[in-house]
Amino acid sequence: RDRRRGQLRALTLRQQQLQIELEVRSAARELERLTKSIELQRKAVDIAEQQRQPGQGGRRCARARRRFVHAATRHEAAQ
Repeated sequence: RDRRRGQLRALTLRQQQLQIELEVRSAARELERLTKSIELQRKAVDIAEQQRQPGQGGRRCARARRRFVHAATRHEAAQ
């Protein structure tokens, strides 16, 4: 009976271990997805800045970039 109880305990621990590994892999994928998204958004902002014509919306673009960089910095600090 004790042997059976030990086997069940070992099985439960293994199931918990597998569940934790699954959650860690999922979190790593999500972090990678967010990182790629931030990189793409930074590139898009850079391209938009390069394409804008002088005197048209310069202040708005600069404000948008500051907001984006601030949000990206908060995300990176949370990692």
